[in-house]
Amino acid sequence: MRPSSQTSHHLFLMATQVAHGFLERLRAENRRPVTPFSAAVAFLLPPLSLLPTLFLLLRGPQTRFWRIALFPLPVLAALHAGWGYRIGVPWQVGFEQVFPIYGFFSLSKAVEWTLLPSAPTQTGDPSIPRPPLLLDLLNNMRGIGLSFGPPLRAAQAPTRTQFVRRALLEVAAIYLLGDVLDTLAKTTPGVGTPTGGSIYDSHPPWLPPRLQWLASTALVFVMGAMIYASVNFGYLANSILAVGLLGQHPALWPPLFRSPWAADSLADFWGRRWHALFRRSWVVLGGVPGAFLLGVPGVVLGTFLASGVLHDLGIRAMDPSRPPPLSVLAFFVIQALGVIAERALGKGRVRGWCGRVWMWAWLLGWGHVPVEVWFQRGMAGTWVGTEPFSPVRLALVWSGWWTGDPADLYTRRA
Repeated sequence: MRPSSQTSHHLFLMATQVAHGFLERLRAENRRPVTPFSAAVAFLLPPLSLLPTLFLLLRGPQTRFWRIALFPLPVLAALHAGWGYRIGVPWQVGFEQVFPIYGFFSLSKAVEWTLLPSAPTQTGDPSIPRPPLLLDLLNNMRGIGLSFGPPLRAAQAPTRTQFVRRALLEVAAIYLLGDVLDTLAKTTPGVGTPTGGSIYDSHPPWLPPRLQWLASTALVFVMGAMIYASVNFGYLANSILAVGLLGQHPALWPPLFRSPWAADSLADFWGRRWHALFRRSWVVLGGVPGAFLLGVPGVVLGTFLASGVLHDLGIRAMDPSRPPPLSVLAFFVIQALGVIAERALGKGRVRGWCGRVWMWAWLLGWGHVPVEVWFQRGMAGTWVGTEPFSPVRLALVWSGWWTGDPADLYTRRA
């Protein structure tokens, strides 16, 4: 064997051993308990590892070779952030999902910025102060004011004072909504503990068997509303800091949700009214390959399939010993099929009250599948931030409406 061949062979063996050792560390039983320091490192590594790729992307399409050469760095950082740590505390089981979701998002950015022929551009009203394009790409999850996202319009934006005042009122309202929903979940028999339980066993004993599906459907609605409240609360809190303290323009923070309860079709719900924080990631990892294989229906199917993979990974992190069934992925595929069916009927055919009934029946009916898996893994029993300052729980105890042990209103940390 020639020296050059020997060197290549040794380098290949070293790379294989390093990769094998790294992947072994990502196994569920080998993940390290997270600390504040390791969490900060894990969440900072992906954007830092992407900086060289972004610098090259901004220099033009001739840098793709070097971006591909750097591709393993952000991939390893994304795997480390998503699957290198665990919380390991039963009453915080719901937060285990944060790591793989962040890892999935970081991985999608590595793929996108490595393969893009040229960098996205900033669009919209030039009078709006903007961060440099590199920082905009790092922080702008929805692509607001970028060539692949919705444009910026200063004329439609409120003043900073109006924005902050309205956001504070919305934060207070969503806090109360989240408190109501969390209290309902914690006090529902069979599901309100970190050990979890089935939504089909949560009905009151006096409810007739023919109406017991109402109890499980109510929990599906509660779960969806909890997702809406928690995601929207975090977004609004960040927007208040950014606009109120950092002086950013309100147009940079358009509403995250657009009254999803008012949707009159599945396409309206998922495409316009539900949050789009990860839509770009799903399009990159699922929609683009789907378009290549099946055209327009493939975009829809691939995007929803990528969304299903993200949620599947989050559920796996909650309880690695019990991988979620394929029905979780099937829920998102079924949503795609519903959207494709609406499109096949023709634009504007599914709308109004009939469309609204159809949309809610499809969502709540098939929504039993992922919510059952979430609740069995203790999602409803996860501690949330409203508990230390819970006006709903205090009102129940002080008014005498809650006659049981007040401790049952709170997360059980045993």
